[in-house]
Amino acid sequence: MVGHVSMMNTFKAMICRSFTGCSLGVGIILGVLLSASQACGASRKIEMGVIPGGLKYNITEFQVSAGESVEFVFNNNGLIPHNWLLTRPGKLDDVIADAMALGVDGLAKDFIPDSSDVLHSVALVQPGKSVILQFTAPDAVGDYPYVCTFPGHFNLMRGVMKVVGKETEVLAPSITEGVSHQILNALGRSGVEPFPKGTKEKPYVIRTFMPEPNLDPAIFTRHQRGYAAANYSPATGTDVPGIARTDQGLPAAMGVNFGDELSYCWDTVECRLMYVWTGDFLDMSVYWGGGAGGGRKGFDYVPRIMGNLRFKTQGEHPINANFNPAQPVPSPRFRGYRVVDGYPEFHYTVDGLSVRERISPGDRRSFRVDLSISSDNASSIRLAFDTAIRPSLQASHGIWEGDELVLTPDEAVQFNLVQRF
Repeated sequence: MVGHVSMMNTFKAMICRSFTGCSLGVGIILGVLLSASQACGASRKIEMGVIPGGLKYNITEFQVSAGESVEFVFNNNGLIPHNWLLTRPGKLDDVIADAMALGVDGLAKDFIPDSSDVLHSVALVQPGKSVILQFTAPDAVGDYPYVCTFPGHFNLMRGVMKVVGKETEVLAPSITEGVSHQILNALGRSGVEPFPKGTKEKPYVIRTFMPEPNLDPAIFTRHQRGYAAANYSPATGTDVPGIARTDQGLPAAMGVNFGDELSYCWDTVECRLMYVWTGDFLDMSVYWGGGAGGGRKGFDYVPRIMGNLRFKTQGEHPINANFNPAQPVPSPRFRGYRVVDGYPEFHYTVDGLSVRERISPGDRRSFRVDLSISSDNASSIRLAFDTAIRPSLQASHGIWEGDELVLTPDEAVQFNLVQRF
């Protein structure tokens, strides 16, 4: 696509030069004047990337004039594939639903549905690659949402193109350069390599399809499973069409590595820790390719765990104990994460409760979970744990009533759990 754009720009330049000092007849000039002026006119250039270590475009809003030519450059400086779909006003949710409905055909279509609500799109771009898209902005003033429809990305990876009137001043977009220094340094240490590695001081954090090592089905109360990925064929260097994986991954999870002493998977749909392992981190060669920077022709969604599993969570989310068992359990809402003292801290809300959760290595046989739970009107906070987990769990605050930990609102603001393997 980049080569095509270069040829087109050369053609435009030739048209512009052909009209310099020419003596064409008036009728011919009138017939081609509009086309020539469009060819000579400059496009508004929007260059967009990905926030390193995160799952967001680095531009979440930009402006264009109604009907003007736009040169859109998408640089995938992230670590996993992304696409970009521009939608009609008010149709974002419909486009996302259509993309998810593609099922096993999604990969072959780059998760871009055949919908009139999709105005323009960029197919899946591999890490380290760039694509240029040229289009004409709509004539109608309004907000035009854009989104990445790769499964698990669309909740956070979105923005809006604002079309303003032709007489309105177009403001330059605001660009977010990156996240915390700890995350950037950790990414810089490993790069896009088959076997990324973090340290205790600078953990490696990645959003990807994480493996699903036969977890308790009770965990997936809200998780829409069934994202089937085609098998990768090393012989042909492509994905094998029509063959779905049987070992489903977690499409909206995060992998964190503190070196050999602790790695874990945290899911942003269920908003909870899924499992922990020690030793090496992840084998990403099925995803990124065999060398630094990837360079493969196809990809497999799910990396491979290289170390030894030490803990798998079980049962319902512990925070469900706060809700009326006769009513449907409310769904948590992931609010993102930040880095506190070098450790990722996950934020989510659920039915009036605001939760912050940070996981760190303990000794060689344990890990620690720092929690902060706040509520405007709760008289107490209750956490219910599966009977298989409770005996190896210690709490810094609260009173145990069987498998339930009961905390006062003041205690719940800051406490920790230590889980032994």
